[in-house]
Amino acid sequence: MPIENEVFENCAPEEISWEDQVFVFCTFRGIRGEGLHNDASFIDCTFEQCDFYLCMFNVAALVGVTFKHCDFHGGSFAGCRLVECVFDNCNFGNDNMGGEWRADGSRWYGCSQRDCEGLDTELVPVRSLDC
Repeated sequence: MPIENEVFENCAPEEISWEDQVFVFCTFRGIRGEGLHNDASFIDCTFEQCDFYLCMFNVAALVGVTFKHCDFHGGSFAGCRLVECVFDNCNFGNDNMGGEWRADGSRWYGCSQRDCEGLDTELVPVRSLDC
């Protein structure tokens, strides 16, 4: 069963598995996802001020997802499908041991970014975003 229209603040939902789950129209605010392994599907969800340190989005599907002021360090989007996702004021970089953020085998369709650091413009073009 999909999880719809929920707001998760300051902590990942422990009672809900991130694996094989579907989130629709959900908001995740202030989540610290250190070391999180995530293969869920996210449809029209929003992530705000989340810290995804060493977080692995593996074979996840993200459609119409907006990331605002999120940090991605040393983790990955591996084998994911990202469709019409927006990255706004996000940071992508290395972890504290120099491990790089990666996007191996992912496919990006119609995604855009604004004021991001470290997100390859070949993967996600810089576009003027409507506020």
